[in-house]
Amino acid sequence: MHGNVREWVQDLYHDNYSGAPPANGAAWLEGGDPGERVIRGGAWFMDPEFGRSANRAKLPPETRNNFVGFRVAKTLDHYNLVSAALPSE
Repeated sequence: MHGNVREWVQDLYHDNYSGAPPANGAAWLEGGDPGERVIRGGAWFMDPEFGRSANRAKLPPETRNNFVGFRVAKTLDHYNLVSAALPSE
């Protein structure tokens, strides 16, 4: 999923991981720089070693260009996945 565009994430930018980001995967919205957001991964014009989710940088949230995007995801519960796969009567 990496390598097409750098991905915006909701986290505020922090210079390092001191202060412990949330362990549950929630966005890190405490502290940090409110004028900068994290972008992760690599983009179509970057060298392959930048195509990792651990690669991060910062940009102001109003930035627009052709190498930063975002993904929309929805978590499905097991019941919905199983019932959608069953043949209807």
